[in-house]
Amino acid sequence: MKAGTYGIMNLKRILPQLPVWMNEKGENFVKLDKVYDEVVVQFTRYIYHAMTNIGGVYIDMKTSDQPGTVYQVVPKTTQKQALAFIQKNLLETPKWLADARILNLTTAPTSDPISAIQDNALGSLLANSRLQRMISAGNRQTGSYAIDEYVNDLKKAIFSELPAHKPVDNYRRNLQKSLVERLINMFNPSASGSSMGGMTISISVGPVLDPRKSDIVSVAKATLHSLRTEINAAIPGAADRMTRYHLMDLKERIDKAFKD
Repeated sequence: MKAGTYGIMNLKRILPQLPVWMNEKGENFVKLDKVYDEVVVQFTRYIYHAMTNIGGVYIDMKTSDQPGTVYQVVPKTTQKQALAFIQKNLLETPKWLADARILNLTTAPTSDPISAIQDNALGSLLANSRLQRMISAGNRQTGSYAIDEYVNDLKKAIFSELPAHKPVDNYRRNLQKSLVERLINMFNPSASGSSMGGMTISISVGPVLDPRKSDIVSVAKATLHSLRTEINAAIPGAADRMTRYHLMDLKERIDKAFKD
């Protein structure tokens, strides 16, 4: 995570300079657009490098005459540090990427790279394969990062505005909707049009457990029940109209999912 932190700091220094460095007389902004895309791609790499720690396993190939284990679960402290890194750099909106000087020269306002990165990353954070690895790790090793604690940490990171009754901006509203839809999709795919997409890394070949027969569904339901209670408490004190509309919408989505 330290390397990723320094890397993102460097990207933050580079990005504001791009309109100056890529300013060629008589040329259009195609090169600026390509270099900006490369900055976004590199930023995304740093996020996913950290993410491999969550539900991760160290593999140290050995022969029978060598001491120690081949497979070792990434320590819980490291996994939580990885989530904190992702929270700070991605889940808390990286508005530095939305440099208006660059975007107004290169793209029409029809899409948003930040929301796309956040949504794809959330799909990977909640991928069934990652959650099942965490469950399996808990069966082998006491004190590993349990999925109920992990998903609750993720929920608190994404809905941090609720306890403080802070306004929820558009980026965070999109991210919060994505979390709710993905949790619903874990146990009630017909109630949600979302997918459980995102980048995942397979570390071994073996039988795949149906998530409906694991703790994944139980954790998803419990998290939504808890979240609905928090949303109900936050609606009367919503900081602005769009935040209130957003929270009312989420409440209705959760209610409908449990009725279907």
